[in-house]
Amino acid sequence: RLSNRIIMAYDGDPAGFKASDRSASLALSLGMELKVAEMPEGRDPADLAKDDPAKLKDCIKKAKHIIDFYTDSLLSRGFSSRELGQEIRKNVLPYIFNLQRSIEKSHFIKLISDKSGIAENALLEDLKKVESELKYENEETKRNYPML
Repeated sequence: RLSNRIIMAYDGDPAGFKASDRSASLALSLGMELKVAEMPEGRDPADLAKDDPAKLKDCIKKAKHIIDFYTDSLLSRGFSSRELGQEIRKNVLPYIFNLQRSIEKSHFIKLISDKSGIAENALLEDLKKVESELKYENEETKRNYPML
């Protein structure tokens, strides 16, 4: 209610990523700006706040939009171009689907294309497939959370 911006900070392990998925999709579908603050390896945000508040503030200042965060994370893993495309389709395109504005969708498709070398039209074709797969899920979420 007070802001349309969210910065998520969670453990940098696979469980932390999975825990954020549902809330991230919901926030994006509501038109919120969602960023991710990357925590140092093995550090919990609560422990970091207690032990090194300046480091936590620095992590928050460096927070990236969730789509940038996941794209950069996938690019750093050294996937082959084919594997990278599959991972982007599976892990990044669903977030683009949840964006409300076409201009934002276009911005991120171009950004991913530029960073990954995957053609924009290929990303757009896969985005259409993702949209048809997730359309039902999005409608169900809106029915379950009508007050949002």
